[in-house]
Amino acid sequence: MLLKAKRKVTIVSKRTEKPDTIYVISSRGVHDNFISRNVIRRFGFGTRFDAETVSSIIWDSKRHTSNGDFVDLSFPLPGSSESVTQRLVVLDKPPFDMLLGGSAGSISFVQKQKALLY
Repeated sequence: MLLKAKRKVTIVSKRTEKPDTIYVISSRGVHDNFISRNVIRRFGFGTRFDAETVSSIIWDSKRHTSNGDFVDLSFPLPGSSESVTQRLVVLDKPPFDMLLGGSAGSISFVQKQKALLY
């Protein structure tokens, strides 16, 4: 069973400059980071393709598989001028907006209620 922590996070895209709220789930039991294609569209992000980024996850007994699309997003660290870049694998219809797995789930921006995506 995967341990899941769900947080409501207001995101401001530098591309659209408009705030929007998404639900971010962090789970240490998941290796990769995932993002919904719907979120990609809402924020106006472009995707890139690499066949080596094809990944899948079983979530609530259903397998979700990517087609190789991904985004690299930079998240500013609160109280710092530094940012951290995370690769997120794009899924077409996952039951979440964003899923951060492994060490990304512990990044402090997830703990905050606001984040800025580049």
